[in-house]
Amino acid sequence: MYDKFGQRSYIRYGNGAETKYKYSANRQRLSNLTVNANNVKVMDNITSLVNAGKPQTLQGGKTIGGSIAHAYSYDEWDRLIGAKGTFNG
Repeated sequence: MYDKFGQRSYIRYGNGAETKYKYSANRQRLSNLTVNANNVKVMDNITSLVNAGKPQTLQGGKTIGGSIAHAYSYDEWDRLIGAKGTFNG
């Protein structure tokens, strides 16, 4: 299944495993991915995001953009307990 923005929202595989995708409302970036197999949650939450974009030079020599990387950690109750990020631009 796909949402109104054309992004995948749900898929069920032949072996019965199901994956659900959720996106942030303001940017439509993936915010949560859940995988269930045999009624057991196999994966929940996003643990990292990476954008390998290169900086762009504008007229006048100003540079914008660059690569980013975010890493997230969760406790045993799936609560966010840590976040780290880097920017190279």
